[in-house]
Amino acid sequence: MSTNHTTGRSPLMIATPLPRALRRALVPAVAVTTVALASSVLSTAPVSAPADDLRPVASTSDTLFGFTPGGTSIGSRATVREDYDRISKKLGTPGVYRYFHTGLPGTSFKGSGADFGPPVVVSFKASPTELVAGKHDSRLRSWFRSIPSNRTVWWSYYHEPEDNIERGEFTAKQYRAAWRHLLRLAPERANLRATMILMQWTLDKPSRSVDDYLVPGLDVLAWDAYLTGYTKTTKGTLDQAARVSRRRGLGYAVAEVSVTAERTANANRAKVMEKFVSELIPSTRSDGAEFVTWFEVNKDDGDWRMAPYDAPVTAWRAGTRGSASGGGDGQTQQPTRVRRDPDGDWLSTRRERRHLGTDPRSRDTDGDGLHDGREVRRLKTDPTRADTDGDGMNDRREVRRERDPLRWG
Repeated sequence: MSTNHTTGRSPLMIATPLPRALRRALVPAVAVTTVALASSVLSTAPVSAPADDLRPVASTSDTLFGFTPGGTSIGSRATVREDYDRISKKLGTPGVYRYFHTGLPGTSFKGSGADFGPPVVVSFKASPTELVAGKHDSRLRSWFRSIPSNRTVWWSYYHEPEDNIERGEFTAKQYRAAWRHLLRLAPERANLRATMILMQWTLDKPSRSVDDYLVPGLDVLAWDAYLTGYTKTTKGTLDQAARVSRRRGLGYAVAEVSVTAERTANANRAKVMEKFVSELIPSTRSDGAEFVTWFEVNKDDGDWRMAPYDAPVTAWRAGTRGSASGGGDGQTQQPTRVRRDPDGDWLSTRRERRHLGTDPRSRDTDGDGLHDGREVRRLKTDPTRADTDGDGMNDRREVRRERDPLRWG
Protein backbone atom coordinates (compact mmCIF):
# COMPACT_ATOMS: atom_id res chain seq x y z
CA MET A 1 0.00 0.00 0.00
CA SER A 2 1.16 3.50 -0.67
CA THR A 3 2.29 6.03 1.90
CA ASN A 4 -0.44 8.13 3.44
CA HIS A 5 0.82 11.73 3.45
CA THR A 6 -1.21 12.54 6.55
CA THR A 7 0.01 9.67 8.73
CA GLY A 8 3.35 9.02 7.06
CA ARG A 9 2.34 5.35 7.09
CA SER A 10 2.54 2.91 4.20
CA PRO A 11 -0.40 0.59 4.88
CA LEU A 12 0.57 -3.09 4.84
CA MET A 13 -1.25 -5.17 2.22
CA ILE A 14 -1.57 -8.73 3.55
CA ALA A 15 -3.93 -10.43 3.44
CA THR A 16 -24.72 -12.10 15.56
CA PRO A 17 -25.58 -12.92 18.89
CA LEU A 18 -22.83 -12.18 21.54
CA PRO A 19 -22.89 -13.08 25.43
CA ARG A 20 -24.89 -14.87 23.31
CA ALA A 21 -23.33 -11.57 22.13
CA LEU A 22 -20.09 -13.41 21.55
CA ARG A 23 -21.72 -16.63 20.51
CA ARG A 24 -21.90 -15.49 16.89
CA ALA A 25 -18.78 -13.35 16.80
CA LEU A 26 -16.89 -15.69 19.09
CA VAL A 27 -18.10 -19.24 18.67
CA PRO A 28 -16.62 -21.03 21.79
CA ALA A 29 -13.71 -18.57 22.22
CA VAL A 30 -11.44 -20.29 19.73
CA ALA A 31 -10.51 -18.12 16.54
CA VAL A 32 -11.58 -14.84 13.73
CA THR A 33 -11.86 -13.02 9.80
CA THR A 34 -13.65 -9.55 8.09
CA VAL A 35 -16.28 -7.05 5.57
CA ALA A 36 -19.20 -4.09 5.37
CA LEU A 37 -22.82 -2.92 4.19
CA ALA A 38 -24.78 -0.75 1.80
CA SER A 39 -28.26 -1.79 0.83
CA SER A 40 -29.66 -1.61 -2.68
CA VAL A 41 -33.07 -1.96 -1.05
CA LEU A 42 -32.52 0.72 1.57
CA SER A 43 -30.58 3.97 1.48
CA THR A 44 -27.01 4.05 2.79
CA ALA A 45 -27.46 7.52 4.27
CA PRO A 46 -26.87 7.73 8.02
CA VAL A 47 -29.94 6.80 10.04
CA SER A 48 -30.77 8.73 13.16
CA ALA A 49 -31.70 6.86 16.34
CA PRO A 50 -32.73 7.69 19.88
CA ALA A 51 -29.78 9.10 21.80
CA ASP A 52 -29.82 6.26 24.30
CA ASP A 53 -29.31 3.73 21.50
CA LEU A 54 -26.32 5.29 19.72
CA ARG A 55 -23.59 4.36 22.19
CA PRO A 56 -23.93 0.86 23.67
CA VAL A 57 -22.28 0.01 26.96
CA ALA A 58 -20.72 -3.39 26.34
CA SER A 59 -20.00 -5.89 29.07
CA THR A 60 -16.32 -6.47 29.80
CA SER A 61 -16.17 -9.65 27.72
CA ASP A 62 -17.69 -8.26 24.50
CA THR A 63 -14.53 -6.94 22.82
CA LEU A 64 -11.63 -9.20 21.83
CA PHE A 65 -8.15 -7.71 22.06
CA GLY A 66 -5.10 -9.00 20.23
CA PHE A 67 -2.45 -8.13 17.67
CA THR A 68 -0.97 -8.59 14.21
CA PRO A 69 2.15 -10.74 14.81
CA GLY A 70 5.15 -9.24 13.03
CA GLY A 71 8.94 -9.47 13.15
CA THR A 72 11.25 -7.64 15.50
CA SER A 73 13.28 -6.28 12.59
CA ILE A 74 12.94 -5.53 8.90
CA GLY A 75 13.48 -8.69 6.88
CA SER A 76 12.95 -10.98 9.86
CA ARG A 77 12.77 -14.64 8.84
CA ALA A 78 10.71 -15.77 11.82
CA THR A 79 7.52 -17.67 11.04
CA VAL A 80 4.10 -16.26 11.87
CA ARG A 81 3.80 -18.82 14.67
CA GLU A 82 7.18 -17.86 16.12
CA ASP A 83 6.21 -14.17 16.09
CA TYR A 84 2.82 -14.99 17.60
CA ASP A 85 4.35 -16.97 20.46
CA ARG A 86 7.02 -14.34 21.16
CA ILE A 87 4.55 -11.44 21.24
CA SER A 88 2.08 -13.44 23.37
CA LYS A 89 4.75 -13.75 26.06
CA LYS A 90 5.11 -9.97 26.08
CA LEU A 91 1.54 -8.68 25.58
CA GLY A 92 -0.36 -11.64 27.01
CA THR A 93 -2.41 -14.37 25.35
CA PRO A 94 -4.58 -12.66 22.69
CA GLY A 95 -8.30 -13.17 22.24
CA VAL A 96 -7.89 -12.56 18.51
CA TYR A 97 -5.08 -12.06 16.01
CA ARG A 98 -4.81 -10.82 12.46
CA TYR A 99 -3.30 -12.70 9.53
CA PHE A 100 -2.57 -11.26 6.08
CA HIS A 101 -2.42 -13.23 2.83
CA THR A 102 -0.38 -11.30 0.27
CA GLY A 103 -2.65 -12.75 -2.41
CA LEU A 104 -5.35 -15.39 -2.36
CA PRO A 105 -5.55 -17.95 0.45
CA GLY A 106 -4.79 -21.58 -0.36
CA THR A 107 -7.45 -24.18 -0.97
CA SER A 108 -7.52 -25.07 2.74
CA PHE A 109 -7.71 -22.94 5.85
CA LYS A 110 -6.26 -25.80 7.86
CA GLY A 111 -2.53 -25.64 8.41
CA SER A 112 -2.29 -22.00 7.26
CA GLY A 113 -0.99 -19.08 9.28
CA ALA A 114 -4.58 -18.35 10.28
CA ASP A 115 -5.16 -21.80 11.74
CA PHE A 116 -3.84 -21.59 15.27
CA GLY A 117 -4.44 -19.67 18.48
CA PRO A 118 -7.60 -17.63 19.13
CA PRO A 119 -10.21 -16.26 16.67
CA VAL A 120 -8.60 -14.68 13.62
CA VAL A 121 -9.08 -11.74 11.25
CA VAL A 122 -7.99 -12.86 7.77
CA SER A 123 -7.36 -10.58 4.80
CA PHE A 124 -6.66 -11.61 1.20
CA LYS A 125 -6.28 -9.96 -2.22
CA ALA A 126 -7.11 -10.74 -5.83
CA SER A 127 -7.99 -8.85 -8.99
CA PRO A 128 -11.65 -7.74 -8.81
CA THR A 129 -12.20 -8.57 -12.48
CA GLU A 130 -10.76 -12.07 -12.01
CA LEU A 131 -13.02 -12.67 -9.02
CA VAL A 132 -16.16 -11.52 -10.81
CA ALA A 133 -15.25 -13.69 -13.82
CA GLY A 134 -15.21 -16.71 -11.49
CA LYS A 135 -11.54 -17.50 -12.08
CA HIS A 136 -10.92 -18.32 -8.40
CA ASP A 137 -14.34 -19.71 -7.42
CA SER A 138 -13.21 -23.30 -6.90
CA ARG A 139 -10.25 -22.27 -4.75
CA LEU A 140 -12.26 -19.89 -2.59
CA ARG A 141 -15.19 -22.28 -2.13
CA SER A 142 -12.72 -24.90 -0.92
CA TRP A 143 -11.11 -22.42 1.47
CA PHE A 144 -14.41 -21.27 2.95
CA ARG A 145 -15.63 -24.88 3.34
CA SER A 146 -12.43 -25.86 5.16
CA ILE A 147 -12.88 -23.29 7.95
CA PRO A 148 -13.97 -25.21 11.08
CA SER A 149 -17.47 -24.36 12.25
CA ASN A 150 -16.16 -23.76 15.79
CA ARG A 151 -13.62 -21.17 14.60
CA THR A 152 -14.76 -17.55 14.39
CA VAL A 153 -13.21 -15.92 11.35
CA TRP A 154 -13.59 -12.30 10.32
CA TRP A 155 -12.71 -12.52 6.63
CA SER A 156 -11.84 -9.49 4.55
CA TYR A 157 -11.18 -8.85 0.88
CA TYR A 158 -8.63 -6.22 -0.18
CA HIS A 159 -8.44 -4.18 3.03
CA GLU A 160 -7.73 -0.46 2.64
CA PRO A 161 -8.80 -0.30 -1.04
CA GLU A 162 -9.04 3.48 -1.14
CA ASP A 163 -5.55 4.26 -2.44
CA ASN A 164 -5.65 1.42 -4.99
CA ILE A 165 -8.87 2.86 -6.40
CA GLU A 166 -7.47 6.39 -6.56
CA ARG A 167 -4.36 5.10 -8.37
CA GLY A 168 -6.60 3.55 -11.00
CA GLU A 169 -5.71 -0.09 -10.26
CA PHE A 170 -9.44 -0.84 -10.19
CA THR A 171 -12.62 1.16 -9.74
CA ALA A 172 -14.95 1.39 -6.76
CA LYS A 173 -17.63 -0.26 -8.92
CA GLN A 174 -15.30 -3.20 -9.63
CA TYR A 175 -14.43 -3.47 -5.94
CA ARG A 176 -18.10 -3.61 -4.97
CA ALA A 177 -18.77 -6.21 -7.66
CA ALA A 178 -15.96 -8.39 -6.32
CA TRP A 179 -17.39 -8.14 -2.81
CA ARG A 180 -20.86 -9.12 -4.02
CA HIS A 181 -19.38 -12.14 -5.78
CA LEU A 182 -17.51 -13.22 -2.64
CA LEU A 183 -20.63 -12.86 -0.50
CA ARG A 184 -22.42 -15.27 -2.84
CA LEU A 185 -19.54 -17.74 -2.58
CA ALA A 186 -19.14 -17.60 1.20
CA PRO A 187 -21.23 -20.09 3.23
CA GLU A 188 -23.91 -18.50 5.40
CA ARG A 189 -22.48 -19.70 8.71
CA ALA A 190 -22.65 -17.91 12.05
CA ASN A 191 -18.89 -18.18 12.62
CA LEU A 192 -17.96 -16.38 9.39
CA ARG A 193 -18.04 -12.58 9.64
CA ALA A 194 -17.75 -10.70 6.33
CA THR A 195 -15.66 -7.64 7.23
CA MET A 196 -14.73 -4.64 5.13
CA ILE A 197 -11.66 -2.75 6.36
CA LEU A 198 -11.21 0.92 5.47
CA MET A 199 -8.79 3.62 6.60
CA GLN A 200 -9.94 6.00 9.33
CA TRP A 201 -8.20 8.75 7.36
CA THR A 202 -10.82 8.30 4.61
CA LEU A 203 -13.42 9.89 6.89
CA ASP A 204 -11.49 13.17 6.82
CA LYS A 205 -10.88 13.25 3.07
CA PRO A 206 -13.62 15.17 1.18
CA SER A 207 -12.98 13.30 -2.07
CA ARG A 208 -13.90 9.98 -0.47
CA SER A 209 -17.25 8.62 0.67
CA VAL A 210 -17.62 5.45 2.71
CA ASP A 211 -20.73 4.56 0.74
CA ASP A 212 -18.62 4.29 -2.44
CA TYR A 213 -17.19 1.02 -1.08
CA LEU A 214 -20.06 -0.64 0.80
CA VAL A 215 -22.28 -3.47 -0.43
CA PRO A 216 -25.28 -5.30 1.04
CA GLY A 217 -24.58 -8.36 3.14
CA LEU A 218 -21.57 -7.23 5.14
CA ASP A 219 -21.41 -8.02 8.85
CA VAL A 220 -18.68 -5.64 10.04
CA LEU A 221 -17.16 -2.33 8.96
CA ALA A 222 -13.71 -2.27 10.53
CA TRP A 223 -11.04 0.42 10.51
CA ASP A 224 -7.29 0.83 10.36
CA ALA A 225 -6.85 3.77 12.72
CA TYR A 226 -3.59 5.35 13.84
CA LEU A 227 -2.86 8.06 16.39
CA THR A 228 -1.21 10.78 14.31
CA GLY A 229 -0.24 14.42 14.54
CA TYR A 230 -3.55 15.06 12.77
CA THR A 231 -5.96 12.90 14.80
CA LYS A 232 -4.02 13.82 18.00
CA THR A 233 -6.34 12.17 20.53
CA THR A 234 -8.00 8.79 21.09
CA LYS A 235 -11.41 10.37 20.45
CA GLY A 236 -10.15 11.94 17.25
CA THR A 237 -8.78 8.60 16.11
CA LEU A 238 -11.70 6.31 16.89
CA ASP A 239 -15.02 7.98 17.72
CA GLN A 240 -16.08 8.98 14.22
CA ALA A 241 -15.23 5.53 12.83
CA ALA A 242 -17.40 3.85 15.47
CA ARG A 243 -20.32 6.17 14.66
CA VAL A 244 -20.04 5.49 10.92
CA SER A 245 -20.14 1.70 11.42
CA ARG A 246 -23.12 1.91 13.77
CA ARG A 247 -25.13 4.28 11.59
CA ARG A 248 -24.84 1.85 8.71
CA GLY A 249 -26.12 -0.99 10.84
CA LEU A 250 -22.79 -2.83 10.84
CA GLY A 251 -20.55 -4.26 13.51
CA TYR A 252 -17.61 -2.05 14.51
CA ALA A 253 -14.00 -3.20 14.91
CA VAL A 254 -10.41 -1.87 14.82
CA ALA A 255 -8.28 -4.00 12.50
CA GLU A 256 -5.02 -2.03 12.77
CA VAL A 257 -4.03 0.46 15.43
CA SER A 258 -0.77 2.00 16.63
CA VAL A 259 1.00 5.37 16.96
CA THR A 260 2.83 7.05 14.08
CA ALA A 261 6.45 8.18 14.42
CA GLU A 262 5.31 11.67 13.39
CA ARG A 263 2.99 11.84 16.42
CA THR A 264 5.91 11.25 18.79
CA ALA A 265 8.63 13.13 16.90
CA ASN A 266 8.99 15.67 19.72
CA ALA A 267 7.61 13.60 22.58
CA ASN A 268 8.36 10.56 24.70
CA ARG A 269 7.03 7.71 22.56
CA ALA A 270 6.53 5.37 25.54
CA LYS A 271 4.40 7.93 27.39
CA VAL A 272 2.30 8.86 24.36
CA MET A 273 1.70 5.19 23.59
CA GLU A 274 0.87 4.39 27.22
CA LYS A 275 -1.78 7.12 27.32
CA PHE A 276 -3.23 6.01 24.00
CA VAL A 277 -3.43 2.35 25.06
CA SER A 278 -5.02 3.32 28.40
CA GLU A 279 -7.77 5.22 26.55
CA LEU A 280 -8.09 2.84 23.58
CA ILE A 281 -9.23 -0.18 25.59
CA PRO A 282 -12.21 1.39 27.46
CA SER A 283 -13.15 3.47 24.40
CA THR A 284 -13.45 0.49 22.06
CA ARG A 285 -15.25 -1.53 24.71
CA SER A 286 -17.85 1.16 25.32
CA ASP A 287 -18.35 1.48 21.55
CA GLY A 288 -19.07 -2.25 21.31
CA ALA A 289 -16.10 -3.14 19.09
CA GLU A 290 -16.05 -6.80 18.11
CA PHE A 291 -12.25 -6.87 18.08
CA VAL A 292 -9.16 -4.66 18.34
CA THR A 293 -5.85 -5.84 16.87
CA TRP A 294 -2.70 -3.84 17.59
CA PHE A 295 -0.29 -3.57 14.63
CA GLU A 296 2.72 -5.22 16.30
CA VAL A 297 5.01 -5.01 13.27
CA ASN A 298 8.42 -3.53 12.46
CA LYS A 299 8.69 -2.93 8.72
CA ASP A 300 10.27 -0.62 6.18
CA ASP A 301 7.82 2.23 6.77
CA GLY A 302 8.30 2.27 10.54
CA ASP A 303 8.35 0.40 13.81
CA TRP A 304 4.75 0.17 15.00
CA ARG A 305 5.38 -2.16 17.93
CA MET A 306 4.31 -1.69 21.52
CA ALA A 307 6.58 -4.43 22.89
CA PRO A 308 9.80 -2.36 23.13
CA TYR A 309 8.17 -0.07 25.74
CA ASP A 310 7.31 -1.32 29.22
CA ALA A 311 4.76 1.36 30.10
CA PRO A 312 2.24 0.74 27.26
CA VAL A 313 2.73 -3.03 27.59
CA THR A 314 1.80 -2.79 31.28
CA ALA A 315 -1.25 -0.68 30.38
CA TRP A 316 -2.29 -3.17 27.69
CA ARG A 317 -1.99 -6.21 29.96
CA ALA A 318 -3.80 -4.47 32.81
CA GLY A 319 -6.57 -3.16 30.55
CA THR A 320 -7.28 -6.46 28.80
CA ARG A 321 -6.86 -8.74 31.82
CA GLY A 322 -10.07 -10.60 32.59
CA SER A 323 -11.64 -9.63 29.26
CA ALA A 324 -12.54 -11.93 26.40
CA SER A 325 -8.98 -11.45 25.17
CA GLY A 326 -7.61 -13.55 27.98
CA GLY A 327 -5.65 -10.49 29.08
CA GLY A 328 -2.25 -10.74 30.59
CA ASP A 329 -2.75 -13.93 32.58
CA GLY A 330 -5.14 -15.94 30.45
CA GLN A 331 -7.92 -15.73 33.04
CA THR A 332 -11.42 -14.93 31.83
CA GLN A 333 -13.70 -12.93 34.07
CA GLN A 334 -17.49 -13.04 33.93
CA PRO A 335 -19.23 -9.98 32.46
CA THR A 336 -19.61 -7.33 35.14
CA ARG A 337 -21.42 -4.39 33.60
CA VAL A 338 -25.01 -4.55 32.39
CA ARG A 339 -26.29 -1.01 32.21
CA ARG A 340 -28.16 0.26 29.18
CA ASP A 341 -27.27 -2.34 26.54
CA PRO A 342 -25.96 -5.63 27.98
CA ASP A 343 -26.11 -7.51 24.66
CA GLY A 344 -24.38 -4.79 22.62
CA ASP A 345 -27.05 -4.62 19.89
CA TRP A 346 -27.36 -0.79 19.99
CA LEU A 347 -30.86 -0.96 21.51
CA SER A 348 -31.42 0.00 25.13
CA THR A 349 -32.83 -2.61 27.51
CA ARG A 350 -35.80 -0.33 28.20
CA ARG A 351 -36.67 -0.05 24.52
CA GLU A 352 -36.29 -3.81 23.95
CA ARG A 353 -38.58 -4.70 26.86
CA ARG A 354 -41.23 -2.02 26.50
CA HIS A 355 -41.54 -1.51 22.77
CA LEU A 356 -39.88 -4.23 20.69
CA GLY A 357 -40.45 -7.52 22.47
CA THR A 358 -36.86 -8.53 21.85
CA ASP A 359 -34.54 -10.23 24.33
CA PRO A 360 -32.27 -7.58 25.95
CA ARG A 361 -29.78 -10.36 26.74
CA SER A 362 -29.49 -11.58 23.14
CA ARG A 363 -27.99 -9.63 20.28
CA ASP A 364 -30.02 -11.61 17.74
CA THR A 365 -33.42 -12.51 19.22
CA ASP A 366 -34.75 -14.40 16.18
CA GLY A 367 -31.44 -16.10 15.32
CA ASP A 368 -31.47 -15.04 11.66
CA GLY A 369 -27.88 -13.78 11.68
CA LEU A 370 -28.81 -10.08 11.79
CA HIS A 371 -28.47 -8.37 15.15
CA ASP A 372 -31.55 -6.69 16.56
CA GLY A 373 -30.22 -3.14 16.26
CA ARG A 374 -29.50 -3.54 12.57
CA GLU A 375 -32.97 -4.97 11.91
CA VAL A 376 -34.77 -2.20 13.82
CA ARG A 377 -32.70 0.82 12.86
CA ARG A 378 -31.49 -0.03 9.38
CA LEU A 379 -33.39 -2.80 7.63
CA LYS A 380 -36.83 -2.22 9.25
CA THR A 381 -37.29 -5.99 9.47
CA ASP A 382 -38.90 -7.77 12.44
CA PRO A 383 -36.19 -8.70 14.98
CA THR A 384 -38.49 -11.36 16.45
CA ARG A 385 -39.08 -13.19 13.14
CA ALA A 386 -36.23 -14.79 11.17
CA ASP A 387 -38.26 -14.50 7.95
CA THR A 388 -40.06 -11.16 8.15
CA ASP A 389 -41.95 -11.44 4.86
CA GLY A 390 -42.74 -15.16 5.27
CA ASP A 391 -41.42 -16.20 1.85
CA GLY A 392 -39.33 -19.10 3.14
CA MET A 393 -35.96 -17.30 3.01
CA ASN A 394 -34.54 -15.81 6.20
CA ASP A 395 -33.80 -12.11 6.39
CA ARG A 396 -30.00 -12.38 6.37
CA ARG A 397 -30.01 -14.57 3.27
CA GLU A 398 -32.28 -12.10 1.48
CA VAL A 399 -29.97 -9.19 2.37
CA ARG A 400 -26.97 -11.18 1.15
CA ARG A 401 -28.74 -11.87 -2.14
CA GLU A 402 -29.81 -8.24 -2.48
CA ARG A 403 -33.50 -9.14 -2.18
CA ASP A 404 -36.06 -7.13 -0.23
CA PRO A 405 -36.60 -8.90 3.13
CA LEU A 406 -39.87 -6.98 3.55
CA ARG A 407 -41.42 -8.19 0.31
CA TRP A 408 -42.67 -11.74 -0.31
CA GLY A 409 -41.25 -13.61 -3.30
